[in-house]
Amino acid sequence: MIRLILLCLVVVSQVGIAKTITVTDSFTKVGLNSPLLTAVGSTNVTAQDMYLNDLYSASLYAQSVSPDDDGYWYKLNIQTDQLSQSKDLVLVFQNHLLQHLDVFLFKDGQLQTSKQLGINDRASLTSIYKGMYFRFSADSSESTTVLIYKQTDGPGIMPLVMMDGKSFAEYQAVTYFLWGGAICVLIALVIYNSFVFALNRHNQQYAWYLVFQVFMLLNFAPLYGFGYLILPEAMCHWLANHMGIMHLLLLWSALQFGYQFLEIKRFRPRLARYIKHSYWVFIPLIIIGFNITNLQRMFITVPMMGIVLYICIGSAVHTLRKGYRPAFYYLLSWVGVSLGAVGGYLTYINVLPQNVLFMHAFLLGALAEQLLLSVSLGVRLRFQENKEKQHRLIDQTLDMPNQNFTHALLTKQFVKSGIEPKRIRMVLIQLEGLDDIIGTLGTDLVTRSTVSLLENMSEEISQLPWQIDLKIDKHYFGVCIPPNKTLIYVTDEEPIEKQVQALLKIWHNQIDNSCFLSDVYIRAATARIDHGWDELPNLHQKAYMAVLEAKKADKRWLPYNQTMANKVQKHIELLHDLKAAITNNELDIFIQPQVDLNSNLVVGGEALIRWNHPKLGSVSPGVFIPIAEQSGLIYSVTKYVLQRVFSWVATQPRDMRFSVNISALDIEQKDFVHYLKNMRDKFRVPAGCITLEITESCEMEMSQDCIAKMIAIKKLGFAISIDDFGTGYSSMAYLSQLDIDEVKVDIMFTRGIDKNFTHQTIVRSLIGLAAAFNANVVIEGIENANEKQTVKALGGRLGQGFYWSGAIPMLEFETKYSQRLQDSHDEEKQSVAYLHR
Repeated sequence: MIRLILLCLVVVSQVGIAKTITVTDSFTKVGLNSPLLTAVGSTNVTAQDMYLNDLYSASLYAQSVSPDDDGYWYKLNIQTDQLSQSKDLVLVFQNHLLQHLDVFLFKDGQLQTSKQLGINDRASLTSIYKGMYFRFSADSSESTTVLIYKQTDGPGIMPLVMMDGKSFAEYQAVTYFLWGGAICVLIALVIYNSFVFALNRHNQQYAWYLVFQVFMLLNFAPLYGFGYLILPEAMCHWLANHMGIMHLLLLWSALQFGYQFLEIKRFRPRLARYIKHSYWVFIPLIIIGFNITNLQRMFITVPMMGIVLYICIGSAVHTLRKGYRPAFYYLLSWVGVSLGAVGGYLTYINVLPQNVLFMHAFLLGALAEQLLLSVSLGVRLRFQENKEKQHRLIDQTLDMPNQNFTHALLTKQFVKSGIEPKRIRMVLIQLEGLDDIIGTLGTDLVTRSTVSLLENMSEEISQLPWQIDLKIDKHYFGVCIPPNKTLIYVTDEEPIEKQVQALLKIWHNQIDNSCFLSDVYIRAATARIDHGWDELPNLHQKAYMAVLEAKKADKRWLPYNQTMANKVQKHIELLHDLKAAITNNELDIFIQPQVDLNSNLVVGGEALIRWNHPKLGSVSPGVFIPIAEQSGLIYSVTKYVLQRVFSWVATQPRDMRFSVNISALDIEQKDFVHYLKNMRDKFRVPAGCITLEITESCEMEMSQDCIAKMIAIKKLGFAISIDDFGTGYSSMAYLSQLDIDEVKVDIMFTRGIDKNFTHQTIVRSLIGLAAAFNANVVIEGIENANEKQTVKALGGRLGQGFYWSGAIPMLEFETKYSQRLQDSHDEEKQSVAYLHR
């Protein structure tokens, strides 16, 4: 493939006839790109006979560069009568693939010397490879002629350059520099992308890029000669004699890389079916290629090259039009290699000077292609990360921004727009009666109707002059909080009553036209910013309080007011009581056992906080933990839990391991690592007995500071676990950047797993993924024997759930499990002592 284009183009580039080369004292270099005097011959004819042969003709040159099995002789007459002294000359062959190439020097009709340069004839290398060249001297007193015999079933003899000794030394120096640069670039790319692939082993495009890069190296190494510097000579000879095979392997790897990188399965599914089974085409062709000549291989590789180029470039254009931005750099890489091929051709036909740079234009273009492909892989990773972030910020069912968006990007967008915070209002639209419709028509039908409803009103709402569009991957008119709430942000350009009425009218019109949602009742509420941007993420909470009040009062809509703030006051009171509970040691720690599924023995547990309020009774963690997080009290809660757990674990058997949940906000604290170390040393608890659980769904960026702290925690001996594994999007970030000890599979995948084959597949995959990183797996939410047996069959080793026990007080856990384990250890020691008597 690499040489075919250039060879075919050289055939049609006959401009003049090189009969005689004039060498003067000032001669430095001349490129022999024109048709040479050519004769058909074979090795059975002596060089002396061919020297005397008068059948040389430039018209035979075109035939000689066409791939065939015949041998050809070329004659170069060198005119030296203008030389004042002997001159050192070098005939340099740029083609390193010639199988049989013999050069003969005649002076005054007598054969002076000869040299075999063909890869199948020349002697083994005894020093560094310097290329294919023939050095000789010429002076004015002698008639000098050079005969060249070439026999190969592949490339032609061109390009050919004659230069003096000084120019040749400069040429070699520049060539070595270029070869060294090419080798360094290729090796650097292989090392870099191998490292990236090791961190992203799920990204198959990196694997195929490395395969493609290796075959690119194996194609260009013998083609340009630098392969002799890094590969065994015998291997280079083999590669040169089987270039057709290497072309097919290169095409196959290029096709597979394009398939993975361009996500053809997603963008062009019909074409993907054929590519998936392309090995049934390439494998037979490769086998056939081993049994035919290079000439015959060309009839295979040329059409295959056209097919692969059409698929790859066509798919790149198609995916780029679909908004897949990494395809731009992929196309740019093809531009790079194409420009290199054109530059090489223009050098062959003497449009560009035949210097080292232009002679290696194709190689430089291929290097540019590899660099651009490496860049495109990085762009693709960032593109995928952005897509994942967008995925996290967009409700995938309704195709609308979700509540995560209000916390992550909403404030930034409004600040960037220059709008004053006090001008921002939020209108909450709530659909009531959806539950009854879902019970009658089913979730799928109601969801499709809701999606259609949102799509139909999108343009109409966005055209309202005071409505504020939200932008992620495109413009949206609001935020959806499933199952029935939509947040729309507006400015204060018109009275809020008028704005609410306009929005309700649009919603009513759309619902009246809906076949299935016509019985839905629409209620609204509003809230506004009183002071600064920090209030923005919580506006919907105020509006939700208002819509609850509107429902109680049977109003169509209500604005948030101070009366509703009483609920906020209760929130504050609960926060105050929580601080007091921490100070007065009123929070309890319960332990939920974790069980070895094989032995059915309790091997540890998860520490869970509980609060029995003196007035309110039992307060759920789902109530006071969010309050602690919002108020900045969560770190105090975490330290409280850690101190209680460390002091208790110090009294438990060392074979048990207990896990503690920590917040992303905890890790961000400056003294968190130091606090863990103090707890470990104070209570003399082996760090290996404590596992710190990080909830995967928490919004924590993998900053360098965060990574450094987690590594420091690992160095202290603590184990790190990812809680709710598989429910968020940070799994690979954690697993690839940190040495995670444990992952916990969320209950959403365990519930009913004995009957849900999809959940079985997911859990099996998560267990396999964790095993690849040498991480233990704890399966949460096991509630019956069938679920336990299913999880065990899938490869699960540790389980947790109500099948064994819910969370119980520490003393009860100690009585039921810790003491029993200690007794079994004592019995085992007594048995061992008895046996040693």
